Amino acid sequence: LSSENKQILASFYPSLIWIRENHSNNELSQLANELSTAFVTFGAVKEVSTKSKPKLLIEEINEERDLRDETFQNAFACLYDSSIPIRAHGLILFRRLIERSDRETLTQIQDNNMKLFERFQEHLHADDSYEYLAAINVLSALANQYTDKVLPLLCNEYLNKNRKLEDKLKVGEILVKTCRSL
Repeated sequence: LSSENKQILASFYPSLIWIRENHSNNELSQLANELSTAFVTFGAVKEVSTKSKPKLLIEEINEERDLRDETFQNAFACLYDSSIPIRAHGLILFRRLIERSDRETLTQIQDNNMKLFERFQEHLHADDSYEYLAAINVLSALANQYTDKVLPLLCNEYLNKNRKLEDKLKVGEILVKTCRSL
């Protein structure tokens, strides 16, 4: 797909979400869900159909992954999806973009005064290990890129006595990964 076609498809995304969440026809809601998944990931992640021979999700991702589709807009849209695998995929895309020093991604992070940092932190509290491990990795990449800004924030989170032990362990893992890479 061309860049223009992807932008046109992306403009349909809010309508698909509304149909998925609000329409009374289950078949139409399911179709809207599948289309929104395909639009957001541009085919990088697919839900496994029960009609065909099931494949592991990782196999489908590896078969169809294209680095040209790893854009800030795609990663950002994935972060706000209702599906856990797609949200985690968004975090993985962000990690890759940050590690590659993608200009648009780094500019957006700086311009939004680290609002994305807060969004990534929210994913640390997820129950699903795929999602919170992806959050740990993206926060570690962010800490490597913006050590002066992010490291003090992570240390404060770790020292916060009101945090649960589980959350402190996750932040501790980010700190260890960051220290190893420095």
